Amino acid sequence: MRKMTVLVAWLLAMPAAAQEVWKWQVNARTEASGLKSVSESGRDLGGLGVWSMEHSLRRRIRASDSVFVLTGASFERVGLSRPAAAPLPDHLQAVAARLGAEWLIDSRSWVFVDAAPGLYGDERLSGRTANVPVALQYNRLLRPGLRVLGGISVDPFRKAKVLPFGGAAWRLTPRWNLRILLPEPRVEYR
Repeated sequence: MRKMTVLVAWLLAMPAAAQEVWKWQVNARTEASGLKSVSESGRDLGGLGVWSMEHSLRRRIRASDSVFVLTGASFERVGLSRPAAAPLPDHLQAVAARLGAEWLIDSRSWVFVDAAPGLYGDERLSGRTANVPVALQYNRLLRPGLRVLGGISVDPFRKAKVLPFGGAAWRLTPRWNLRILLPEPRVEYR
């Protein structure tokens, strides 16, 4: 544990000689979706409403001309407005460190790896809910504001431990993004 504390302290207090790119980047996101039907063994249990909020703090540090180190932390909570008969918890939550790296291949291509060691669970988080999901992603810029990407997500606690993902991200305006990414396409407003 002491080694991890020293590593985190070093990353957070990295000297200016490391050519820091972001001092800190803070993000907050809230989403809600309407009622979805919940069924168990073909029996309709009623509607399910879902809301989520995520807060993250990240730092990007230049390690060399083509490599960046990424560090930070995140908290996410998903609330479920569910029928009483549904065998689901009231909410899910996660508290995780964010550790990663970004390698610039050329001016239009880069690879990104992100690990999120943390606690993931429902009402009570404990050492038994510890997990380290990892994502590996390749990005290719087709033109300013439009990129295609693909990769894999590895999660030891998921039924399908390795899942591919891919799609495109298009910045329509400085505030609007269209993310055509499977399995979660969405429109974003910042």
